[in-house]
Parts: sequence; C-alpha cells; structure tokens
Amino acid sequence: MIVIILENAINNHKVVVESTGVPQLTVPQLSSYDIYFPTSIEEETMIGAFFQKLDQLITFHQRNLLILQILHIWAVWRTKKLCILFNLRGKLFLM
Repeated sequence: MIVIILENAINNHKVVVESTGVPQLTVPQLSSYDIYFPTSIEEETMIGAFFQKLDQLITFHQRNLLILQILHIWAVWRTKKLCILFNLRGKLFLM
C-alpha cells in the first residue's frame, strides 16, 4: 500500500530522470513525505476493524445491486412473455 502511495506521489510530481524519462525516487524526495503508522496494537486493531466493516458494507451493497439487476432482468422477461401470451403487442402489462 505504501509503495502505491509513493508511486502515485512520484508520478504526480513528475519526478523523472532527464535522460531516460523514468520516474526516480531519491532520499531527499522520500524524506519530504510524512508516513504515519499506528502507534499501538489497539489503534492498529481499530483501523483493521474499520476497513473490515467497510469491506463488508461494500460487499453487501454489491450483492444487493446484483440481486436488483437479476430481478429487473426477470421482470422484463416476464413482461415480454406475458405480452406474447396475451397478445398485448406494444402494451406494458405487469402483474
């Protein structure tokens, strides 16, 4: 995670070697970033619990979205089949 953050910071600051154009990370550049770590096990546990709950919430909403998409597809299919069955061309028929 820290590597990704630093990589984004380097790319956003356009720190490149003039001759090759390749991003470069030097000690002075790295020392200009403040990187904070949890100071205790309790704090680390709380941060972990927060991200675990966030992950569960995202999963819950993704599942709900999938269920709603499936229900929508089923409702459209059912409507089309009923219209064909009752010969209701061009008319919306929902039960």
